[in-house]
Formats: sequence, C-alpha cells, structure tokens
Amino acid sequence: MGRADYGRRGKSLRHNQYGGGAYCFNNYGCGVVFKLAHGTQGWKGTILYVFKGGSDGANPGYGALALDTAGNLYGTTVHGGTGYCSTGCGIVFRLTNNSGIWAEQVLHAFVSLSQTDGATPYGGLILDGAGNVYGTTSIGGTSICGCGTVYMLDATGMESILYSFQGGTDGAEPYAALVRDKFGNLYGTTLFGGNSLSYGTVFKLNVNGTEAPLHVFAGYPTDGAFPYAPLARGEAGNLYGTTYIGGSSGGGFCETNEQPQGCGTVFRVGASGKETVLYSFSYYSTGAETTAGVLLDAKAQALYGATAAGNRSTNHGGALFKLSE
Repeated sequence: MGRADYGRRGKSLRHNQYGGGAYCFNNYGCGVVFKLAHGTQGWKGTILYVFKGGSDGANPGYGALALDTAGNLYGTTVHGGTGYCSTGCGIVFRLTNNSGIWAEQVLHAFVSLSQTDGATPYGGLILDGAGNVYGTTSIGGTSICGCGTVYMLDATGMESILYSFQGGTDGAEPYAALVRDKFGNLYGTTLFGGNSLSYGTVFKLNVNGTEAPLHVFAGYPTDGAFPYAPLARGEAGNLYGTTYIGGSSGGGFCETNEQPQGCGTVFRVGASGKETVLYSFSYYSTGAETTAGVLLDAKAQALYGATAAGNRSTNHGGALFKLSE
C-alpha cells in the first residue's frame, strides 16, 4: 500500500464530548449520544441521550459506541461518576431503548487513586459473545506510576483489572479501544512509553494476563509516534493503525522547536511484531495529525480514515483518505 486518495464515509451512531444542555463546563454541556440517519432529504441527526454530569457521566470518550445483539449501546465518559478525581473519574454506561426513550444505566464508575481501579477511559468498548465488556483507562491501575489499565466488566457490571501498565518499556496511558481475536487475546496501543523517547507501543495481552509490546514506535523519520487511535485487525492477524506524528514527511507545520517531527503515519504490525509504515502523511497534500483509526476493507484491499489537520484546501482542516495498493 502506498497511495492516499480522498474518500467519504459516515457513521450512524456516535457521541459528542460537549453540548446537550446547560450542564458542565460553563454551560458547554456534558455531551450527547446521537444518531445520524440518511433519507431522501439528506442526513438527519437525532439526540438519543444528554449527559448531565455528576454520577450520570460527562464528556463521552473518543471511541465508537458498541452495540449488542439486543440493540443496546455501550460507551464511556471521561469525567463524571464518583471516584477521587476532581471532576469524576469516568464511567462505563449502557443505553437501552424503551419504546423510543433511551435510558442510561451506569455499569461502572471508576475511582482511581486507590491503586485498585483505573480512571479517564478515553477509549471505546468491545463486547464478546458472553456479554463481557472490555476497555482501557488512560491512568490509574495498580502500578506505582498509575499508567492506565485494561479492564473487563462481566454481564452484571462486576469489574476485573486484566492488566496495569508499568510505564517505561512496558508502555503507558492507552487512549484507544481494544481489538480481540478468536482466542480471546486482546490488542491495543499505548500513547506513551516503549523506550526513552516515549512514543508509544502496540501491545498484546494474552488470555492468561501476560502483556508484551509487539512494537515500540521510534518516531521521525523512520517510524510513527503517539498512536491515539484503536487498531483494526485483518483476517491474517495483521494489525493496522495510525500515529499522530512521525513518518518521513518533514517541514511545514509538522515540526516542533523548528525541528521536523513528521505528520503522522498509517502502519501495519504483523503477528510476529514486524512493523511496516504503509504511508507517511504530508501536511499540505494528504493531511496530518491522525487521531482516528482506519477502517479495513479486506475485499478491496483498502484502508479508510481521516486526519485532523492539513490537506490541499485553504483552511487545512483535515481530510478523509483511502489508502490502497
């Protein structure tokens, strides 16, 4: 793969970190869950739920919502709930549709600082066939550094901490959702840690609780850095993702302290841990600073995604892209 084109895509069920009403953060609102439906008059948005802060949760995380077979929606909020954080340590919630009215149930409120739980779950959730929910928190856990966790909630809401990141070579602060293989192994990214540069990792958590980095990012000019987004897993076991900076492209706005840092990458990590940079973004042409992951179209051998900044337009407000062979 090595050619980036602009594409178009949409999602029907999402959440927004702010808005929704006169709650939270100087009346910016605590966030909403909404639905987009396409009809003859174009796209129409419907708000399904408005967060109210406090024990109800506030500021939905960056990840996508999860949907079970009964049509219930699962997600996280970064703030709200209870716990020892100044604005609440975040929650895991479930939304159930009762005759057109969506009702929220808080499945778990994170407490952090106790070294028994995580906090600030930016990433989304995944479900297994037994109704268990899996996710990550960016901080907290049992390690001294409080570098984040991988957790599981069973169908009753009982939480188990599957792993606490140790920082350093182990990785720290996962911001993204997980992916799961047919054997129950979990895969994800950490935003920091890995080596002295602390550019992040791709990790595997085995069903027995053993964690190991599959790849440690090295940054510009040979590799990406700071993987905010979740991974996509192909049928052959390859993992695909993006990094916020890094890659071979320098100059323009992709620099810090007048030194090039790269505009971000799309990468592939094989089952053995070998990484290949599939594409390096360029600010003034294909975009920069990817905080979202990629969608994998195995049949077309293509990846789809978005950048948060850059592109050929005058406002450089980001781009939708297709990456294909």
